[in-house]
Amino acid sequence: MISQMDKFREDGLFRGAILGRSETQECIYYNANWEKDKTNRSGIEPCYGDKDKRRHCFATWKNISGSIEIVKQGCWLDDINCYDRNDCIEKKDSPEVFFCCCEGNMCNERFFYFPEMEVTQPTSNPVTPKPPLFNTLLYSLVPIMGIAVIVLFSFWMYRHHKLAYPPVLVPTQALRADVERQEKLLLPEELNGIIMQIKGTKHFPLSI
Repeated sequence: MISQMDKFREDGLFRGAILGRSETQECIYYNANWEKDKTNRSGIEPCYGDKDKRRHCFATWKNISGSIEIVKQGCWLDDINCYDRNDCIEKKDSPEVFFCCCEGNMCNERFFYFPEMEVTQPTSNPVTPKPPLFNTLLYSLVPIMGIAVIVLFSFWMYRHHKLAYPPVLVPTQALRADVERQEKLLLPEELNGIIMQIKGTKHFPLSI
């Protein structure tokens, strides 16, 4: 007499053969939190589900300092990411908890981690990163150059103003300079005659 489980297996294998894929009937079962969840710790789990849904096996684990710790294993229901996968392989890059799923009886008994390498297309004009030293020198020299430009401009304005507007002599300085210039042009004899005339005028005033 065929048991209900055997009939379920035969029906599943028959449907899987018609669809051209491996039908999952049983998976490895494991639960690290079996005491908290009040379940069995390990064993074999039969997979049930709707007839139009595909069944898979899964496994989750952690890598703690190079030591693999299984979190859970069992049946997984109708996930497109598990379709037609004969091996249980995690491809994400360094996840906190690893996960994989597959199709086929007991396919989660062994699980693997093969991360996909992202291939970046090189740009037509690659930009070379500037070293930190260049930025430091740039930030240091720009203020110094700005100050130098301001000083040179101020000196140029001062010189230009000085040449355009020469110093003006006050009347006493102009008169003294004119007298000194006239004294240099006169001969000593003429200068003495003028001095004597001035002295004579002072002592003998003219009478009207």
